[in-house]
Amino acid sequence: MAGDARARQELVERAWRAVAERLQRFPEDAVEEIRQQIAESVLRALHSGLSPHTNLDGFLHWRGRAEITSFVRRGIRSRRMTNLAEILDCAGFEHSPFARAQAAELRDLIERCSRSVPNERHRQAWALRFLQGLEPREVASVLEVRAAIARLWISRAAKHVRRCIERRLRSEDRHR
Repeated sequence: MAGDARARQELVERAWRAVAERLQRFPEDAVEEIRQQIAESVLRALHSGLSPHTNLDGFLHWRGRAEITSFVRRGIRSRRMTNLAEILDCAGFEHSPFARAQAAELRDLIERCSRSVPNERHRQAWALRFLQGLEPREVASVLEVRAAIARLWISRAAKHVRRCIERRLRSEDRHR
């Protein structure tokens, strides 16, 4: 029995080590919450028999990354995380200068394209929804319009931003 508990604890610690570099992006209280979620996830997988017989370290790394992603999503939904730069950094794929440069370029591109939405109300609705994380009904309340109107404005602005991003990316590809 004691050996099983020790083996389970070792696997949990291996999962924590696998994502240790990613955990450095979070405040200490968040790290403890994420570590607990990783531990629960690993133990659930072991209990259900989902643990692989080969590439266990890859599996543990994947479980850790999945729980970090889950934590970031919950942070966005609960509005604990509203800063786009913070979200991109915490959810980033690699902690490297190249990934940071890519995230910065993406952030700049999104911000430029969102500023280019021609209708001010559409631009406000889009920013409230996608940059501040409000739900469409909350956007409607802030802008003092019906929810259907807010959803329409968000949709139109998102379409404009998407086309702007596609256009700029195609333009960059042609210049390379």
